[in-house]
Amino acid sequence: MPIGWSLGGRTVAAMLALYLQSQAVRVFYEPGKGLPAGDWSDPRKPLAQLPPGATVVVSHKDLGVDALAFVTAWLTHRPDVDLWLIAHHEPEQQEGGDPTPAQFRASWTRQREQVGAHPARAEGRLRLAVCYTLQWIRAGGNWRTWWPEHEADAVDLVLFDWYQYLPGARNPYRPHAYEDPAAAIAPMVAIAAEVGKDWGIAEIDHLRITTTNGCPVDLDPDGELCADWYRQMYATARRAGCQLWCHYHARHGDLTERLPEQRALRDLIIQEDTVSRLLWLPQVLRAAGLTVHEVDGWRTRGSSTYDPRGVICHATAGSSTSTDAGEIRVLLEGSTSAPPPIAQLYLSRSGAFHVVASGRCNHSLQGWGGPLKGYGNTNLIGIEAQNDNRGQPWPDVQLDAYQRGVAAICQHMGWKAGRVAAHREHQPGAKSDPSGIDMDQFRARVTAILAGEDDEDMPSAEQIVAALLAADLNYTGSGSKSLPLRTLLRNLHQQQHGPAFADWQATKDTESIKANLAALAVATGKLPAMISAEGTNPAELAEALAALLRSDDVDEQAIVAGVLAGLPPERIAAAIPPTVAVQVVDELVARLGQARE
Repeated sequence: MPIGWSLGGRTVAAMLALYLQSQAVRVFYEPGKGLPAGDWSDPRKPLAQLPPGATVVVSHKDLGVDALAFVTAWLTHRPDVDLWLIAHHEPEQQEGGDPTPAQFRASWTRQREQVGAHPARAEGRLRLAVCYTLQWIRAGGNWRTWWPEHEADAVDLVLFDWYQYLPGARNPYRPHAYEDPAAAIAPMVAIAAEVGKDWGIAEIDHLRITTTNGCPVDLDPDGELCADWYRQMYATARRAGCQLWCHYHARHGDLTERLPEQRALRDLIIQEDTVSRLLWLPQVLRAAGLTVHEVDGWRTRGSSTYDPRGVICHATAGSSTSTDAGEIRVLLEGSTSAPPPIAQLYLSRSGAFHVVASGRCNHSLQGWGGPLKGYGNTNLIGIEAQNDNRGQPWPDVQLDAYQRGVAAICQHMGWKAGRVAAHREHQPGAKSDPSGIDMDQFRARVTAILAGEDDEDMPSAEQIVAALLAADLNYTGSGSKSLPLRTLLRNLHQQQHGPAFADWQATKDTESIKANLAALAVATGKLPAMISAEGTNPAELAEALAALLRSDDVDEQAIVAGVLAGLPPERIAAAIPPTVAVQVVDELVARLGQARE
C-alpha cells in the first residue's frame, strides 16, 4: 500500500527530506487549473520532481479536461511513476467549481472515452478513481448521487478524505475521544464492497483532542495519543484492504510542529516501504540451494505500490546467443513495449538467478486468462528466463532452477502452485512465452517440491551415492589389479586433501565437510582424467554406468554424465541437488568409512 502525503505548499524535495522513503504524493489542481500536461516536463512543478517508483495521486475540479494529453505526457516524461487520477475531487462539496450531478456523469463518460481503454490502465499503472469526503457521508450525505453508475467499469477504486467525526458526540467534528479505528474505517469498507471496488484514503488527519482545537477536553496536549491512534488506524485500514494512505500535510494537517504525529507517519512510511518490497528474495532463493546474484540498486528499484498475489513465468525472447549482461540491461532500461524495470528476477541459461528489483515491475498486463486472471503488475512477480522463445531448448539446469525458484517463492508466500502462470496463459492470444515449457508439468513439479515429494527430479542422497559408488563397477589401473570405483574416489580424496584417510573420517561431521559440495564436485570432476591416465577407457566406464540398474523414478544419468564429462564444479553441483548436498557428503563418508574398515 503506497503511503505518503499532500504537498501543502512545499516542494517535493522538502517533503522527501522529512519522509525519505515516501511512496505516494498527492497533487491537487485547484478550480481553473485543469490538467496541465506540461507540468510533467517542467522542472519547477511537482510532477517533474516526483521520486522514482512513486504513486502520484492527481485530482482536479474542472470540466472538459484533456485526460489523454495528460496521460500521454506522463508516459513520455515520467513513465517511472504510477498515476492515479481523480476526476472532480469531492464533487459533493458543491463549491469552488464543483459540477452538477449531470455534469459529473458526462465528465466521467468523457474520461472513459479518452483513457478508459488505455494500455497503462490494463497494466495497473493508471487507475481512475472517485473521491468523497467521509465526514459528509457520515453526516447523512448520499454518496450515490455522485457515483458514476453508468461508467462503473471505468472506475478502479473509491477514495475518501478522512477527518475526525465521532457519531453521537455533542460536536462530532470536535470529539472528546479518538474513535475506534474499526468503526472509523467501516463506512469506507462498506461503500467499496457495495460497488465492488478497491478503496483507499486520499487525505487523512486527526486533530489533537485539546480545547485549543475546539474539543471539549484537553485529552492529548502533547500528541502522543494522536500518534498512537494514527498507527492503529493505519494498521486497521491495511488489514481491511486499504490501497492508499496520504496524509493531508497542509493547514490543520501540517505536522511540522506536531512531532509525535510526524514520527508516526515517518515510521509507517519506512515500514510500508519494507513490507511492500521483496527484500527477502535473495535469501529465500539461496536457501533453496540456488545461485543468486544481486544487481546493483535492486533493493529500491520498482514501485512499492505492490501487493504480490502470484508469479508469471516469462522468456526474454532475445537472441539465442544473448549474454546475461545484455538481457539484464533490457530489464533495467526498458523496451519499446514496457518501461523499466521490467521484472523482479532474471534467470540465466546457467540456472543462476539475478535479483533485479524489489518493487512492482512492468512485465504483464492485467490478465484475461489462466489461473491469475484479473491480476496485473501490482499483484504479480515476474521472472524473465533467458530463452529466445522461438524453439531454443531449455537446459535442464535452467528448467530445474526455474521450478525450484518458483517453488521457493510460493513456499515463502504461503501459495500453492495454482498461483503460478505462464505469460501466454495470462494473456492468451497476445503472448507465447515461455515457449517449450509445459506449464501443467511445471506446476506439478512445484507442487511436488512444496509437498516434499519431489523424488522424480531430486534423487535422495542414498540414490546419488549408489550411482557414484556402484560396488560392482571396477576399473583397471596401470597394472593388472582391478579396484572398485569407491576405492578410486578414496584415493583421489587422499591426493586432494592429504594422505591420511583416517583424518577425513575424523572430520566427517564438521561443517567444512557437510557444507562444501564444491569439494565433492572437484573430486568427481577429475575422475575421468584419472581413469584415462590409469589405462581405462572412459567410454567403457560410461557404458558400464549406463547399464546399472536404476529406479524408474530416479534420473541418475545427469549425475553420471557430469562425472564422466569432467564438467566444472558448478555443473556437478547442479546435477546433485543442493538440498541433499549435506546428506550426499555424509553418505559418501559413511560408505567410504565402511569400505576402509
